[in-house]
Amino acid sequence: MKKTMWLAAAQLCASFSAEVQTVRRKWIFMVMLVCMLAVAGCKTDGEDRTAAPTENLPEETPLENEEVTPEETLPEETTLEATTPEAATPEETTLEETTKAVVFTDVEETVYCTADSLNVRNAPGTYGEKVGLLKLRDEVKRTGVGDNGWSRIMFNGNVCYVSGEYLSTEKPKEPETNISVEGIPGTGILHQGTNGILVAIDPGHQLKGSSTKEPNGPGATEMKARVTSGTTGVSTGIYEYVMNLIVSLQLRDALLAEGYSVLMIRETHAVDISNAERAVLANNAGADIFLRIHCNGASNQNAKGTVTYAPSKNNPYCGEIVADSQRLSKFLVDAMCAETGFKNRGVATSDTMTGINWCEVPVSIVEMGFMSNPQEDEAMAKPEVQAQLVRGMVKGVNAYFGR
Repeated sequence: MKKTMWLAAAQLCASFSAEVQTVRRKWIFMVMLVCMLAVAGCKTDGEDRTAAPTENLPEETPLENEEVTPEETLPEETTLEATTPEAATPEETTLEETTKAVVFTDVEETVYCTADSLNVRNAPGTYGEKVGLLKLRDEVKRTGVGDNGWSRIMFNGNVCYVSGEYLSTEKPKEPETNISVEGIPGTGILHQGTNGILVAIDPGHQLKGSSTKEPNGPGATEMKARVTSGTTGVSTGIYEYVMNLIVSLQLRDALLAEGYSVLMIRETHAVDISNAERAVLANNAGADIFLRIHCNGASNQNAKGTVTYAPSKNNPYCGEIVADSQRLSKFLVDAMCAETGFKNRGVATSDTMTGINWCEVPVSIVEMGFMSNPQEDEAMAKPEVQAQLVRGMVKGVNAYFGR
């Protein structure tokens, strides 16, 4: 009995001890869980409080306490409150302000132009508007010398400016420009007409060119080659100097039939006469007009048409014949294109052609067509097209003289 009781008691204690152990384990587990939650809560709360503000802001957003210099906050062009004169645009700078920017030393002296032509401007620099032109050896009064190399002068009663580089207190000497046309074989052949009007015809170029130099115009310092042999037909192989003479001889006969007298500068290829000498021949003969017959050439084979050349209104050598030369050129090109159907390229101006600059009578260089254009080159070789070119020139001459 006692043994049974002790056995039951032992079993009860063991059961109680197991239950105690289970409860104990539950309590221990609960305590550990609470501690773990507490630790986790403390860690999360610490990260929220200590995170750097920049980690939550876009990279390009500046910090509120970041120091920014004015140069970094303003565009470069707005950092200055006022624009300096050097930075001002031409539109913002008045002519008066620009003139004042150049310091002039007052002088009073007579000076002479040393260039073939020199622009006169209303301000001391190339930005000034052109108001006139000085020619070689022209005399003017200089009233000031600028620190930029420009001179202040009196021009037509007004204060104007020119580059001082081309002024001298000594008058330039007359260059050796004697053009003698006496005794040149094969040149200056006169054919007498009946109406009292003399037309000089110059078949351009010659058999052999001459690269020796002559003045670009009367009294010019610039020198140009005396004469060249011209171009060659790209399809026909005809030399320009040959084509020029073929048409010029036909023109001579057609003008004689109209009653004009004709001075032929040359009637053969084997001559030696410069461009200036050709013009002087026409001048000395007292010609009423001077026709210089040529063909054109270009690197572009598509270029085509007829064009005439005359001096420009600013020509420093023959300004007195400009208007009549341009009028003559217009009559010629219009009439020729009406006859041939060639493209009308109008009247061009040139002040660099010696054969124009030496003229004292109205002059036109007639470029009949392009020998560099295969179709036009072949057309000009045809007698019927040559006849059209001649008829056009005769009609142009008649229109010029009101006939």
